[in-house]
Order: sequence, then C-alpha cells, then structure tokens
Amino acid sequence: MTFDTTKPVFTVSMHAESNFPSRKQHSDLDMGLRTNTGDEDYLSILSKVLTKGLATYQPSIVLYDAGVDIHADDSLGHLSVSDRGIFRRDSAVLDTCLAFGVPCAGYVGGGYAADLDQLAMRHCLLFEAANQVYQEQQPTTLNIK
Repeated sequence: MTFDTTKPVFTVSMHAESNFPSRKQHSDLDMGLRTNTGDEDYLSILSKVLTKGLATYQPSIVLYDAGVDIHADDSLGHLSVSDRGIFRRDSAVLDTCLAFGVPCAGYVGGGYAADLDQLAMRHCLLFEAANQVYQEQQPTTLNIK
C-alpha cells in the first residue's frame, strides 16, 4: 500500500503476541495481547486504544481491517473472542469513529477457519454492525413533504 507522504499515517495492530508469523510487520502501535484474551479484556483494551488514538492523532479517515482471526475457533489467531465479541468490536470501532466525526472505511480480513460458512458469517458481522450504527443514526421522525 502506498500512502501520501505529505500526510502522516498512523497504524495500529491488536493481535495475539504469540500469533503467526513470529516476525511481524511493525505498526506505530503494536498491541500484543495474551493468548486466549476474551471478549471483555479485548474490548476494554480496544476502547482505550481507539479513544486515545483518535483524540491524539485526529485522523481525517480510519481504514479499519475487521479481521476475524481473533475468534476463539480460529486456527491461527490465538485469541478467544466470540461472534458476539466481534460484532461488539465492529460496532465499537464504527460508533467511536462516528463520535469523533471521523469517517471509517471498514473491510474484512483475516480469519482461518475450516468451516467456511462460519468464516463468512463472521465477516458479515462488520456489515451487520455498520447497518445497526447507521439505523441508530437515522432521525426518529421524517419530515418529508
């Protein structure tokens, strides 16, 4: 990926410290999590990182890789986040970006499950979360004439 060098790019990665590959690409902020980190711990760390990052760096856009290798059943991720936890994560990212007035482009990535139907369902959680966030932002009454 090529970035415009006139504007700084800040990258964040939250992953299991023991995750594949052993030699990882470096981000500006690497959050290596304990093996089997579950929903509540993951979401708590995410909230702090996201809020501080948006407040500190004031980005003009967030490019969000909604990887599902954090799932408990993933063969490579080494974390223990549930389907519900992934949905909550995606909702939290979108809600927080919205609260900060920062556009967010989310895309699916990661995920190494033998059951491809389950993997596809986990990738769909981003779009379910985006739909929910969008619906919550709609006016409760429409004044259409």
